[in-house]
Amino acid sequence: MTITLLLLFWLCHQALATELDTDELEIESVSRIFFIEGLVSVKEKDGTAWDTAEVGQTLAPGDSLKTGEDSRATVKLANSSVCRIKELTEFLIPPDRNTEEKCSVIEIITGILWAKAKKTEDSLTINTPNSVCGVRGTEFTVDAMDEDATEINVLDGEVEVKSKDPKFSATPLRLQPSQGTMIQKNRAPLMPWKVRMKIQNRKFKDFEKIRSGNLLKATRNLLVEIDSLEQALENQ
Repeated sequence: MTITLLLLFWLCHQALATELDTDELEIESVSRIFFIEGLVSVKEKDGTAWDTAEVGQTLAPGDSLKTGEDSRATVKLANSSVCRIKELTEFLIPPDRNTEEKCSVIEIITGILWAKAKKTEDSLTINTPNSVCGVRGTEFTVDAMDEDATEINVLDGEVEVKSKDPKFSATPLRLQPSQGTMIQKNRAPLMPWKVRMKIQNRKFKDFEKIRSGNLLKATRNLLVEIDSLEQALENQ
């Protein structure tokens, strides 16, 4: 019995060491890592070396984050939006971001992420090599694994997407719930498609509901949920 209790205590301690209580982040206006699985690295502004990321570490304008194979991370942005970063993904917080604005901007170099933006007046902008996604109170995915195309799928709310090509940037496309599109290099967004019901019905897990009292179970369920959504997207 004593050994079992000690084992349970150790498991809870290990989980708490890799998961930050999001209550602490509510009062902050910085971006911060609060979940890590596998190999996750951070490169500071003007730096050249990638250092191992830590739970609780802040990300300043100009910093980059990347995940290795079979690795994931969750970042809470300055405007309280939450981004779940899939394996083999790299993104940058632009160094010229105006910290006075109620807006978070990230640049996806390559990879896939799920994002859940707060339904407030604050906004979120996600840039990829081919597109600009303007978000307000939305749940969606961005797939920029292909350097010549970006795929966006909206699960809830609205996302305005447009090409980075000046010839097409004046005609943005507004995606409604359960709609998706693709933006290819030097082209306008494709006509919206209907997101499959199996994706629509598996909504992004609210990471902020995770609490230390049932952390191990919540984290395990969360990863199962993400795996299911990930598989649904890959089978489209």
